[in-house]
Amino acid sequence: MLNTDPKKFPEYGYCLYRDVFDQAQVEKMQDVLEVATLAGVDELPKSYGEPHTTDAFWLETCIQPRLLDAVESVLGPNLILVFSSMFIKQPRDENAVCWHQDNTYWSAISGTDVVTVWVALDDVDEVNSCMNVVPRSHAGYRELEM
Repeated sequence: MLNTDPKKFPEYGYCLYRDVFDQAQVEKMQDVLEVATLAGVDELPKSYGEPHTTDAFWLETCIQPRLLDAVESVLGPNLILVFSSMFIKQPRDENAVCWHQDNTYWSAISGTDVVTVWVALDDVDEVNSCMNVVPRSHAGYRELEM
């Protein structure tokens, strides 16, 4: 069962939002990444860290009103963008990301009033790198003691 009800976010630990970006916005994001490839970069890197800090286009993407509305529906108002990144998986790339909880990697964040937003810029399914979510796996999350 896919959770599409923000009110059930605390129970399931995720919520699926469709059509946050319209087709034109998705195509623009795809084009920006394609231009990077055509601009002499032989191969896109596997990730970009903090693109919103150096590129106005990605900052505008991160603060797109429908995206912020979706995040606000589960966290409430007064949001802070802590980190942005893009993970690029090219066709036929066999690399995988192991199961994990994002909080483990956010040393600057304490508590669990935080979310990751995953935006797929291409169609995804089990064959081409969809993301899997384990509902309720957030329950009982404990911060690591430093």
